[in-house]
Amino acid sequence: MSVVGARSRKGFTLAELTVFMAASAVLMTGIISVEAMSRRSTFTEMASLRLLEDGRSVSWQLRSDLASARSVRVTDGGRGLEAETESGTVTYGLEEEGRLVRSYVRGDDSGKEVMRGRVEEFSAMIDPTFERLVRVKLKLSRSTGARSLTAERTVVVTTRGVGERT
Repeated sequence: MSVVGARSRKGFTLAELTVFMAASAVLMTGIISVEAMSRRSTFTEMASLRLLEDGRSVSWQLRSDLASARSVRVTDGGRGLEAETESGTVTYGLEEEGRLVRSYVRGDDSGKEVMRGRVEEFSAMIDPTFERLVRVKLKLSRSTGARSLTAERTVVVTTRGVGERT
């Protein structure tokens, strides 16, 4: 028997390697695109959760301040709010950069606190028929790079004292 015509096969041919590399590239492209969509979705969901938490935080603080208020005054055409409580005065106002600022004066102590999140709209009103009822409408927003998320909340609180419109 002659062994001259038989080739021993110890590796892959160039054509086989090319087909394998092309199939691998298509598969990797698919995996990377699914991972990128998953990451984008996670970032959007996290921003949405932060937005909801910002709204809850601001709503809780408003309810806490207004529920114990002896008197409430809506200022600046509804863009500001001032509450007189037993421990002092609390003021809410919206700055141009979209930050909601809560200022307070309690005896000798005073301070200023920027509420979390970007607030696009803050409007307060005293109910015309029931003057102890205060409605505050908030519109919060958060950006996730390519998308911008918004959420609206309305906080309705019954105060201990009568509201005043100025």
